[in-house]
Amino acid sequence: MYRQAFRVCRHPSIDDHFDLLHAIANIYALPRDSLVSYVTEGLQTTLGKATLHALIRRRWDYNLNGDKIPI
Repeated sequence: MYRQAFRVCRHPSIDDHFDLLHAIANIYALPRDSLVSYVTEGLQTTLGKATLHALIRRRWDYNLNGDKIPI
């Protein structure tokens, strides 16, 4: 839906930013078991380990399962 609103502005930089936003949103939507492979396959190089860890600490289940997320 947000992509449709910015379709008029079609610019590669805007598309890249929306792709990154979508990838970050998936950090909060994916189950813990899928999270490790998801972030190590691309997000870790894009965001850096410290930023990625800060985002993961904000997951609702981090206090319960944070030790099981080896990031």
